[in-house]
Amino acid sequence: MSSKRYKQLSILFIVGICFLLVACTGGPGGGSGYTPPKDKPFRVGKEGISMRFMGDSPPATVYPEDTFNAILFLENVGAYTVGITVDPDGTKIGEEHGILSITYDSFYLLTGAPDPNKNNIQLRGKSLTEARGAGDTHEYTFYAKPLQGQREHPTTPIIFTLCYPYETTLIQDVCVDLDYYNMDQRDKVCQIKTISLDKGQGAPIAITNVEPRALIVNGISIVEFVLDIENVAGGNVISWDDVSTTEQKCNGAKPDRDDWNALTISASLMGQQLDCGNKPVRLVENKAKVRCRSSDRDPLDTTAWSRYNHEENDAGDTVDSYVLIGSAKNFISSLYVNLKYYYQSSQSKQIEILRVG
Repeated sequence: MSSKRYKQLSILFIVGICFLLVACTGGPGGGSGYTPPKDKPFRVGKEGISMRFMGDSPPATVYPEDTFNAILFLENVGAYTVGITVDPDGTKIGEEHGILSITYDSFYLLTGAPDPNKNNIQLRGKSLTEARGAGDTHEYTFYAKPLQGQREHPTTPIIFTLCYPYETTLIQDVCVDLDYYNMDQRDKVCQIKTISLDKGQGAPIAITNVEPRALIVNGISIVEFVLDIENVAGGNVISWDDVSTTEQKCNGAKPDRDDWNALTISASLMGQQLDCGNKPVRLVENKAKVRCRSSDRDPLDTTAWSRYNHEENDAGDTVDSYVLIGSAKNFISSLYVNLKYYYQSSQSKQIEILRVG
């Protein structure tokens, strides 16, 4: 074999080896070349159940004695499931369904047979395994009555109103600093700062800001969170409780005045409940500010900083023990906040009735 031919084969061999190495290592960055997909956050968005008319239904104009359809599409675009709740063994423990009602002027319109499912709206929400919530179509038939009176082209609305239970859940990493007087000279793990949340939590009621604070109450270091809450979907908020049913909250006999613009809140940090007050949170001009704090009577358990020792006792036996080396005064933990309420939203369309002749 000639020297020139040998060099050509050697170059081809080296290039082939390099190609195989790049393919196996995934390029200059090394590793397997496979980047596992990250879980996409599903608790984002500022709506619960959305409502929209399908296509051109109902039509903008009709004639007397026309029959026409109104087709409404409901989709749960939020992160909470509206429907029957069951425990792990399959036993039904609650029915948190929604109710769809229709308002129209019977002087101009009549409707056909009622939708058998309008009082039992159940729609699955988004989750880690479901990128989109469930949707459902509801169709109603209307009849335009013969016109009476002198109006040439009267208009009349058809209004669909949906009322349903919903929840907002926030799980947010926060900085906790119980070193109120800055006595600890060690470097801080984190700094307390207000957290702005502009993407919502996949619900019509959103927590828009979280402001952590360090306080001293009765000589005890506690943590407080100031939460900004806002109705971001433009509907009506109705209070939630453990006793009332969806029918009582949504059908008009109830709610009463105190039920409007109110919701229930609970919060916890490190598995310990925070005190957010005993009364429902009331929204004023669609906004509220709530303070949730740890208890000075039951301080947060922050004695997690310890060293694992292997020691011998007097008998020569090895004894494993934990030796506390300090309390955690500055750390990052997950704040859990839950809001419960009923939500009411509407979709409407004006129908013009054209006189014949």
